[in-house]
Amino acid sequence: GVRAGFAAWAEEAMRALGRSEDAIGATVEQIKNPREEGRMSWQAVEAVEEAREQGVTQGREQGRMALMVRLAARKFGPETGEQLARILRSASAEAAGEVADAILDCETGDELLEKAANGSSAD
Repeated sequence: GVRAGFAAWAEEAMRALGRSEDAIGATVEQIKNPREEGRMSWQAVEAVEEAREQGVTQGREQGRMALMVRLAARKFGPETGEQLARILRSASAEAAGEVADAILDCETGDELLEKAANGSSAD
């Protein structure tokens, strides 16, 4: 039912966050068999909420990176976009923000890639 599906989702999310198997097991058990009907422990609720927030943050970052790659490919060509995607995979959030500015400021794809590579290796 719904509780089993929610428990499976929570388990997957907690694994993605690197939680211990003990913490995952305890949370899943709380979801499947709450102490009182309709109630979960605060630890279970907090773990699930943290996993949800982490997923939202990761989704935003992935969308931001995809947009930068798309803009770079449109302005400088698909090869520049592909190379930029490789650079951004290892870039910090701050370096990625600088790349967004560089897409507008740079005149050539090579100039953009140089700025992106230097910005991501400076961290």
